[in-house]
Amino acid sequence: MIRAYRRALLLGSTLILTSPLTANAQEVSTAQPAAASDGADIVVTGTRASNQKAVRIKRASDQIIDTVSASEIGQLPDFNAGDALKRVTGVNTLLYQGEPRFVIVRGFNQTYNDLLIDGFSLASTDINLGQSAAGGRQISMEVLPSNLASHIDVVKSALPSNDANFIGGLTNFVTASAFDFKRATLTASVKGGAALDSKGNGGNHFGGQAEIAGATQFGPDRQFGLYLSATYWKRQINVPQVETGGTRNWYTAAGTLTTPYSGTGYAVPSQRLYYNYQNERERLGLQGRFDWKPNDAVSAFVSTYYFDQSERSFRNDLNAAVQSSATVANQTATSGTLSNVTQTAQLGRYRWQRDVYGIYARAEGDLGNGWRSDVGASWSHSRVDNP
Repeated sequence: MIRAYRRALLLGSTLILTSPLTANAQEVSTAQPAAASDGADIVVTGTRASNQKAVRIKRASDQIIDTVSASEIGQLPDFNAGDALKRVTGVNTLLYQGEPRFVIVRGFNQTYNDLLIDGFSLASTDINLGQSAAGGRQISMEVLPSNLASHIDVVKSALPSNDANFIGGLTNFVTASAFDFKRATLTASVKGGAALDSKGNGGNHFGGQAEIAGATQFGPDRQFGLYLSATYWKRQINVPQVETGGTRNWYTAAGTLTTPYSGTGYAVPSQRLYYNYQNERERLGLQGRFDWKPNDAVSAFVSTYYFDQSERSFRNDLNAAVQSSATVANQTATSGTLSNVTQTAQLGRYRWQRDVYGIYARAEGDLGNGWRSDVGASWSHSRVDNP
């Protein structure tokens, strides 16, 4: 059994740049087109706001960054938060079972990059097998939901205001605030479908994702804000496959083993491997943020998160290996009977449970005469369990 825990505590002064979330879209109407028999308008809706916001963030930054923005909360059509990063120039992701796992910036692998949420570190969810502690600073993207942030910034230049634990790049997930919205907002999304695997081999499973988020401002002067979000995602895949092995044997007309490319000239596979791989993943994400903004000069917030991901994999193997003493009878170009074949059945069960949760807070204030105060603190905890 492998079980690892990782805590991170950060106290200090940091500087982050944020921009209000815009959720508007471009609408173009064409009145009474020829194909519309009832005279109704056809409305084509675009989503330029995401790109426009990204450009504004890059222009306002005092360092070299790239950014990706969701035009609406949770509307990025991605598996997880790492999937959205593939839209950023110079950023790649290391895939695992078709889903992004680690962030790669400027060609540097995950151990040379760092990941933050609103400028604060998260406890690592990665582990090196055979060790009892987390294996590095990297975060497994499978744990983080796609609606984690209103926009994601990738910093590629080091400044004193940045966390220094990176060489390739620094990824900062900037979460949404109630003050990003002009009025009370509630969004919900449900997506689903069937994975059309082989039903006869245990496949053909339903998978989907559900998201909900809400924001409101309250108080006598609307100085308080509350933002809450939740997401659930599940996927199952089934991969049955037959392999014939990488080597071949040749036999004489009498059925005995001979040198390659001789005898009858019929190549016989040295093994036949059948396996059925089933993988099930489930993810739950919860976020909450409470803001206080009495005026434009003073603001503070406290935010908390809980992200959980479980993975259950089953691999059923049946390996038929031809022994060196085997002889073959009734051999043709496509058939024959082998006298000595060893069959091995094996069941592999791989189960992973990862979660990370924490709380962080920041207070900012303009003290006048060019002085500004920015104070923050965070606590994070992660768990990796592989029984």
